[in-house]
Amino acid sequence: MPGDVPALGANLLAWSLESSGGTRIVGAVEFEVTGTDRVIHTQIVRGSESVSGELPGDLAAVAGRLMRRLASQGLNLTLSER
Repeated sequence: MPGDVPALGANLLAWSLESSGGTRIVGAVEFEVTGTDRVIHTQIVRGSESVSGELPGDLAAVAGRLMRRLASQGLNLTLSER
């Protein structure tokens, strides 16, 4: 039955470039775990990565690194609560 297993959802809350003190890409992701008891637990993970060189330059690589790090941190947080 689908209700017999926990469910995990992720929502991208923020994704932007900031330029004060150097260019950085900033992101925030909300992770929602719905337990088998239907209780919802949420975790918000935030992070940033420095963008070096001219834009768009390494922007895609930096964005990929940040997204992977946010996903890894969020999954580790949700697993550690179980």
